[in-house]
Amino acid sequence: MRVAIIGAGISGLSCAFELEKAGITPVIYEKRGAIGDALDYSSIWSNLISRVNRDPLEYLSEKYNFCVNPLFNLREKIMISPNKKTIAKGNLGYIFKRGLDPYSLEKQIASKISTPVRYNSYVDSNDIRKEFEHIVVATATASIAKQLNVWKDSFITQIRVAVVLGDFKVDSSTVWFNEKYANKSFGYLIPNNSKEATLALIINNSCTDELDHYWKTFLSIENIQYKITHQYDTEYLTGLVRRHKINNIYLVGNAAGFTDDLIGVGAFNAIESGILAAQSIINGSDYNDLAKPIYDDIMKLDHFRQAMNSFDNSDFDKLIGFLKTPGIKQLIYNNPFFKLRHGLPVVKLYNSYKSKKR
Repeated sequence: MRVAIIGAGISGLSCAFELEKAGITPVIYEKRGAIGDALDYSSIWSNLISRVNRDPLEYLSEKYNFCVNPLFNLREKIMISPNKKTIAKGNLGYIFKRGLDPYSLEKQIASKISTPVRYNSYVDSNDIRKEFEHIVVATATASIAKQLNVWKDSFITQIRVAVVLGDFKVDSSTVWFNEKYANKSFGYLIPNNSKEATLALIINNSCTDELDHYWKTFLSIENIQYKITHQYDTEYLTGLVRRHKINNIYLVGNAAGFTDDLIGVGAFNAIESGILAAQSIINGSDYNDLAKPIYDDIMKLDHFRQAMNSFDNSDFDKLIGFLKTPGIKQLIYNNPFFKLRHGLPVVKLYNSYKSKKR
C-alpha cells in the first residue's frame, strides 16, 4: 500500500504512528528542514474546550495507545478585561512545549515513528496523486482544501509571539481581553519554565503593518515590562471544511479545519484526526464518518466565536464579572463534566438576539 503524508507536523506524524502500527511505512514530505516551528513556545490544552468528556491524555492513551507528556499541569487561569479580573483554579488542563525543543509535542511524536522524513520537500497533492493510493494532507494550511473547493474562511488573525524573561508560576496562565489592542480576540501569557514564558497577542481583522501599534498598546495598557528575547509575527487562518476525504485525499489537522476559531486550539484534534485518517486507510472505513464528531464540535465552537465577534469592552467586563459570581466559577472550572459546548443553547439565543438587533 502506497501512502503519502504531506507535512511532518502533529497530525502528519500522528498519522504515521498509526500506520506503522499496522505495518505500513508511509512516505512523509516536509517542506521545512526540521520538525517544529523555528521559535519555541508553549500552548495550552484546555479541559473546558476539550471535546471528550474525560482527561484528554488518558483518552488518547487508552483509545489509541498514544502517549505524550505535558510540560506542566495547568492549575490557575487569570482572566483580565478592561475593568474586571478573576482567577480560576483547579484541574484546568495542560501546558505543552512546541517548536524545536527536544521536549516539544512535535518531537515527542516524531520519536515514536521510524519512517524517515523527506525534509525540504515541497509537494502538492496533484503532483503525487497517481503515485500513491492514499494521500494525507497535514500541511496546517488551507491551500489544498481550497483547491478542492471544500474550505471556507472563518477567522483570520495577525499574531505576534514573543519569548519573555521574568519570574513565572509554571502552572498558571494569563489571558487579556481588550478591544483597544486585540479587537475581538485576546493576549495571553503561558510559562515555558519558571524564568521564561510565551507572550502573544492575537488580533483579528487587522493588517500586518498595524501589529506594532497594537503590540505597544497592549504592553502599555497592561503594564507588561518583561524582557523580550525573541519575537516573530505570523498570520493564522482557521476555516470550516465540509468534507474531509475527497477521492484518495485525506485532510487532517488544520488543513481539515480542525483548529477551533474561538481560541485557536487544535493540537488534540490534529492528533486524533491523523490517527483516524490512518485507521480509515488501514480498515477501509469512511474517514468522513470517523471525523464527523471533530467537525461537529468545531461547528459548536464557531457559535461561540460568532458571539465573541459582537463583543465590546463592556461585554468582556460582563463576561469576566459573570465568571466571578459565587458558584459559577466552581461550576465551570471545578466540574470535570462541564464543557464549554454545554452553554451552546444560551449562545445560540444570544446570537439570534444580536442578529435581530442588527
